[in-house]
Amino acid sequence: MESLLKAAGRLPLNVKFFIEGEEEIGSPRMIPFIKKHRQQLRADLSLICDGSFFAPERPALVTALRGMVYTEVEVHGADRDLHSGIFGGAAPNPLEGLARIIAGLKDRKSRVTIPRYYAPVQPPGEAERSSWNQLGFRDEAYLEDLGVEVAPGEEGYSILERRWARPTLEIHGIAGGYTGPGAKTVIPARATAKISMRLVTDQRPQAVLRAFTRKVQRLTPPGFRVEVRQLGSGAPLALSPDAPALRHAARALQEVFGRPPVFMREGGTVPVAAEFMNVLQAPPVLMGFGLPDDNLHSPNEKFHLPNFYRGIETVIRFMELLGEG
Repeated sequence: MESLLKAAGRLPLNVKFFIEGEEEIGSPRMIPFIKKHRQQLRADLSLICDGSFFAPERPALVTALRGMVYTEVEVHGADRDLHSGIFGGAAPNPLEGLARIIAGLKDRKSRVTIPRYYAPVQPPGEAERSSWNQLGFRDEAYLEDLGVEVAPGEEGYSILERRWARPTLEIHGIAGGYTGPGAKTVIPARATAKISMRLVTDQRPQAVLRAFTRKVQRLTPPGFRVEVRQLGSGAPLALSPDAPALRHAARALQEVFGRPPVFMREGGTVPVAAEFMNVLQAPPVLMGFGLPDDNLHSPNEKFHLPNFYRGIETVIRFMELLGEG
């Protein structure tokens, strides 16, 4: 915007900035803010520069984001920590109870066992599958990059389908008992796990949370109490690649990077994106400039500087095209 103002003295269209720092924790205050201030935030469309290219020098536009439900599950046993020599075999161990719960959340084919979890899930259409097949994605290169030999996951689906079009359930951390150096023979009074589910189009976060809570309660062995706490949520999002704003974005990317973008889905979640769509009726253009090897959420996370500068040029061109109609 600064460059446009310096070069032309005015912007080609009206722009509102919405800046938040809560995306990584589920935007718990921003989502209510959007609903409360919908008139102030009213817009025809929104631009979110969060995401990545499909590969270096292969720009992409994202047509779908997965939603998310993030929970903390806490299992309680006795009212205090116990000595395993004195109480072992005759007292509940919350770590064992938690392990049984977690093990019961998926079957041998890595399918989530929550009742009706997959009922709303629609498979990608033939045109979308065909476009994915033309991306040149290689399973072997993906596995090599991860340093693994196989990709455990839901049987019957390709790696791209698992990442972009299927819901998931993941364990992010387990805590409880003694984990320090040396030995301490304790039976802990409680144990916790962080568990999230990534959701696809037509899965509703609150309905999934209720079904997940009931499933956890049914899996809890006798002698234990369990609590399920919601830590965050976000709705999934799907966009049509034929939308006029996306066509303008595709042209801007092609002009700056020299090749047309591919249309792909993204497995991550941007909670405000669905709110822009559903509350403000301002469909988002998801035009990111990261690269697949940027190590998101890992040590040495980076951003490719040439993409940073060409990204600025692309957004400028996108604004100009929107202004031209």
